[in-house]
Amino acid sequence: MRVWITGVTGFLGSHLAEHLLACGDQVLGTSRSGRWPPWLNHLRSRVPLLSWDLRRPVPAPVWDAVASFAPQAVYHLAALSLPDRCGSREPTAEALAVNVEGTRHVCQVAWQLSPRPRLLLASSGHVYRSPPRFGYRIDECSPLQPRNGYGRSKLLAERVLGRYAAAGLPAVVVRSFNHAGARQDRHLMLAQWCWQLAAGQERLVVRNRNTWLDLLDVRDAARAYRAVMLQGSPGLVYNVGAGTAVCSGWVLKLLLQCAGARVSVEETSPGLRRNPVADTSRLARHTGWCPRVPLRQTVEDCLRFYQQWAEAFPAAEQVRCSDTPPPPSETASEPRSPQ
Repeated sequence: MRVWITGVTGFLGSHLAEHLLACGDQVLGTSRSGRWPPWLNHLRSRVPLLSWDLRRPVPAPVWDAVASFAPQAVYHLAALSLPDRCGSREPTAEALAVNVEGTRHVCQVAWQLSPRPRLLLASSGHVYRSPPRFGYRIDECSPLQPRNGYGRSKLLAERVLGRYAAAGLPAVVVRSFNHAGARQDRHLMLAQWCWQLAAGQERLVVRNRNTWLDLLDVRDAARAYRAVMLQGSPGLVYNVGAGTAVCSGWVLKLLLQCAGARVSVEETSPGLRRNPVADTSRLARHTGWCPRVPLRQTVEDCLRFYQQWAEAFPAAEQVRCSDTPPPPSETASEPRSPQ
């Protein structure tokens, strides 16, 4: 299968590219910079990479390359996904431009290709309303009420895709919960802790040790995305998550064991926090998918990545750690035959 991945140089995008290549797919990638980071040099010769800033309509050279490649499937992963940059309540202008208008531009390209490819939009569990009680598992029919700018921008992106799907574009939506693993942005929980340990900091600064969250290895997520692309029903939404809650303090303890580290820990925002847990029964029922990678392996691989690449992330940069992964307004309806 010929596959186009937007955001291929990112966290999930790079793992998805590796999984698709291992499955025998041909992969074309786009990213904003059009450059591979050094830890992805092994993909350089296997995945052609184009530069496209999704905030703007597709430039002619990129359109020509994508049309010539004739993808049968499009994974739209590129997004602004750091909570601080997406807005505490309403989406920032940048979040609207990247997550909403970017989705519109990708849909326009897919719509104009012949034959039209199947398109998968990577959305988020942040589009759901907060669960009514601890341990509540959220399925795809749960009420939608985003709590932050990231979630709102993702819900708007889903609506953009929905208009194209209604007009005939074969499309599916994946609502991902928390992922972790090697190459994750170091502003997020596990990656931030791993970077601090790898950088040799004597005091580990964590936001909270009593956050309960659904945490899935990124490689399991990549498998889920391909399963949905091949076996999911067009027009449906699929949750992707571990389906169970784990305490951040337990993850921290596991990390310190894996690192063999004896460091003091400073908790900056103590207190109990409970995040939603994904009900993935639809995904399992339609595709047979289930998580495979144990949490210890996720932690070890993330730590190993930062031990190797810590110097690539300057210590001078001020980092705010988040317990959860990510957390422009629409005014016009989509044309039935977008140009």
